[in-house]
Amino acid sequence: MEARVDLEVMLGKTFLTLRHLKNLKVGSHITLDKFAGEPLDVKANGEIVAQGEAVEIDENLGVRITDVLDEK
Repeated sequence: MEARVDLEVMLGKTFLTLRHLKNLKVGSHITLDKFAGEPLDVKANGEIVAQGEAVEIDENLGVRITDVLDEK
């Protein structure tokens, strides 16, 4: 049986003014509120199910799972 699961990983967040947002170009950098090496939450259907860390794989960004949380 297959079931659809929406998977979400948030790398971090920041606040921008609309003016700053409108001025973004290819190659622009945005500083997030997380640091390299900090754990990332992995959510399935809105619930945190694991933690991981960002990794680069062949110029793509991925997540290495470091901990799977127990079911409640």
